Amino acid sequence: RLSATSVPTLRTDWWPYGGLTRDVALVQTPASFIRNANARMTDHASREIEVRVETSGMEAGSTATVVIPELNVEQTFAVGADGVAVGRFTAPVEPWSPEQPTLYEVEFRAGGDRISDRIGFRTITTRGRQILLNGVPIRLRGISTHEEPIGEAGVAYSAEHARRLLGEATALNANFVRAAHYPYSRHLAKAADELGVMLWEEVPVYWNIAWNDPGTLALARDQVERLVRRDWNRAAVIIWSVANETPLSDGRMRFLTRLIDDARELDDSRLVSAALLGGGREQFARIIAHLAARGLERGGLDAHAETVFRAILERAGAAAPGPDDGYTVTIDDPLGELTDVVAYNEYFGWYYSAFFADQTGVGEAVLRPLMLALMRDMRIEASVDKPVHISEFGAGAKAGRHSADLHVWSEEYQAEVYRAQLAMLGNSPQVQGMTPWILKDFRAMLRPLADVQDYYNRKGLIDENGRRKLAFDVLKAFYQGPWGKGET
Repeated sequence: RLSATSVPTLRTDWWPYGGLTRDVALVQTPASFIRNANARMTDHASREIEVRVETSGMEAGSTATVVIPELNVEQTFAVGADGVAVGRFTAPVEPWSPEQPTLYEVEFRAGGDRISDRIGFRTITTRGRQILLNGVPIRLRGISTHEEPIGEAGVAYSAEHARRLLGEATALNANFVRAAHYPYSRHLAKAADELGVMLWEEVPVYWNIAWNDPGTLALARDQVERLVRRDWNRAAVIIWSVANETPLSDGRMRFLTRLIDDARELDDSRLVSAALLGGGREQFARIIAHLAARGLERGGLDAHAETVFRAILERAGAAAPGPDDGYTVTIDDPLGELTDVVAYNEYFGWYYSAFFADQTGVGEAVLRPLMLALMRDMRIEASVDKPVHISEFGAGAKAGRHSADLHVWSEEYQAEVYRAQLAMLGNSPQVQGMTPWILKDFRAMLRPLADVQDYYNRKGLIDENGRRKLAFDVLKAFYQGPWGKGET
């Protein structure tokens, strides 16, 4: 049961399905057996492979063997006192990539036990503001998901469910999926390996956790370990994420530092990140000043909006922006100093417009078009010299609802938010990837709006039955264009 000290806590913005939602297996082993095994490429230039075979019931000095039949590889290593055999060798592997997702049958032997897995070999690293796959810069053309199938109720538990979700992602020209906000069925990463889709996998340290509770930390650490050890042979998985939208505090920093360290100690062959919470009072105040300047320049305001906008610029004084000035959003969360990739959730054109309306008393109908115009002159960067990944952005729309006047919840308004977002992110050279929110409408307890949400989050590019909205093609075209091809 969820509680104040569980991971996640009681309040989640998705449907926390319970019970047995995945397949179950009973495994019989010999007295001495292989508990787990891992094979990975440590250097793309030399094709060096490192293997780790964890055994149970085997004596120190006994041997473990790794076999890759397709490459005529057979390497044997001694088991240590801890029951683990570790070794390195070179092999003529073809590196795994989205364009060529090569997998090899790898067999691990120890004592009388044998296990096998289909494994791809690749490296994923960063260099300054770039992400490198097999030493080559790559942009992450992504989309976020929840673990719900298309056209069916409940949880996406099967291999076929996973393949259908990834198939819709690849139809977007995506090469990357953020599997938010919890570990999915093992079938997703296996299907991603086969289809050539890179993955971000995450544990449900979501919003506010009991940061100072030792039991909560133990739960989160256990979740990180289970996820890493389950999927460390999946070449598709390139990022472990330890959190989503967590507010800054000393307890949060201690908690997440421990999880980041754990992920790296368990597996240093992947990147580590966390989806950071966007916004901030000082930042929003500067953006409101930009909206005021543009609103006064555009004209056509009612008396109240004009009075408010003039007062905002008067308070800004010499720092007041001009109507054509751009704005740079700087991500300065200290957690970004610890992660490999600075990931950032932002909702310009959607939630922020409501916040600005609340702060100013000017209606959203006035602020939304001003925000969409400003976004085209904005850019996003981080205070650290690392790749930036926009882990969420988007807007809600009910499939089939249309409005020539760009009313909220219409497909047209959602599409226009995407156009403005993509212009902003295309102007942001530090941004090396994005996973808009979200591929598909999903069940959410906090979304009761009748005749629109009906307990669904409607930010999907497709609805729950797979019907594509206008924004689907907007994102697809962007990923086909210069940015998606890695051009400036």
